[in-house]
Amino acid sequence: MPTRVHTPPDVGLNPRSRIIDVPCGSGRHTLALAARGHRVTGVNISTEAIGYARRAAAEACLDVELIEAEMREIHVTTRSTTP
Repeated sequence: MPTRVHTPPDVGLNPRSRIIDVPCGSGRHTLALAARGHRVTGVNISTEAIGYARRAAAEACLDVELIEAEMREIHVTTRSTTP
């Protein structure tokens, strides 16, 4: 049976927004946002949770980046979208 992708309410994001989901757990929101066309990276310390999210993403044919890491030790570089 295919994985059901949870659809969160519209949160007013621009189309194709770049989103980081920390901690992403088993990817519920990561996958839902990717299904809406956003570019999503999910981060979680749990090998089991990331493995589940990867399998669910593959089953749903979603392109997401999933990283196993301690959220207090990740470094995110932001890029301004204003001139």
